[in-house]
Amino acid sequence: MLFGFRQFVDDLGGDPDALMHSAGLDPALLEQMDSIAPFDKIARLMELSAQALDKPTFGLERALSLPSHFPNLGPLLHMSYFVKNLENFLTTGLKYWHFHTNAFYFNIVDTKKPHEVSLRMLSTELYPLGPQTVDSFLATLVLLCRVAINRPNETPERIHLTHARPSDISLYKKIFGCPIEFNAPYNEIVFDRAILKYETKKSLSALRPVMEKYISLRLSRMAHYDNSFPTTVSMMISGLLGTGNCNKPNVAALLCIGEKKMQRLLATHDTNFRTVLDEVRKQTATNLMQNPDISFVNISGLLDYHSQPAFNTAFSRWHGCSPSKYRQDSLN
Repeated sequence: MLFGFRQFVDDLGGDPDALMHSAGLDPALLEQMDSIAPFDKIARLMELSAQALDKPTFGLERALSLPSHFPNLGPLLHMSYFVKNLENFLTTGLKYWHFHTNAFYFNIVDTKKPHEVSLRMLSTELYPLGPQTVDSFLATLVLLCRVAINRPNETPERIHLTHARPSDISLYKKIFGCPIEFNAPYNEIVFDRAILKYETKKSLSALRPVMEKYISLRLSRMAHYDNSFPTTVSMMISGLLGTGNCNKPNVAALLCIGEKKMQRLLATHDTNFRTVLDEVRKQTATNLMQNPDISFVNISGLLDYHSQPAFNTAFSRWHGCSPSKYRQDSLN
């Protein structure tokens, strides 16, 4: 979620490290691609940043600053290349988001008009949503869906926002391109039901350039540059993990080689696909375990395990103890 935050705030003349500290977040998180920060602190960061920089549209501008492959959302965009239409994309994407955070979620809701449907943003009482957070996520979601269906000019029917109307709404109009209702009962995107059937790209060949950007970004963030074949495979795995489509055929196809050739190339480095996948899962799980707000069920889902017991078994093999024992020891 924090991808690009440092550069974005720097460009606005702010101090990203100071803002992170003010929100109770370690600035080191800005350099980590796979970390998941506590949502309440992320929400606080958004509101504090808007105030400190005197930017009432901070959340909207933050959404616009993101690259078109949305690296701040992990593999979410990548899912659109494995499904048939926007409805399938939203269904699988919302399932992934449920594993990513339990602070808020989206529901697809029927409206009073039969031709309309709403994508409603809901939060728990423990995690109230500030206006900057809401604006940023709704804008990002609209931009993401446009990319997924390859229709950059598609607009919702309406946008509903619970917060008060700001003095200048020109950027809202520019991004959403539709009527916007403030002081509404819910935060939601209302759109024509027909859009759900719009086809996505559904092509691994179309996903390749997106994955190339993803891998280049990960390579640039490495402390010690390593573009070996096993590292490339591991980055492909990281980009698909959590989508339900992380498997040997898909990774090989994205590398433009056959499965057998991929296995032969890995064998020259004394490894294989299963071992690389296992190592990526181990490293990702170990990092996520440091955050007590992420449940074991969510971690198992993010790692594409079909059940928590399967994750528990793998974790015990990696670390010689249960996930709960490991987290308890690491936090103490």
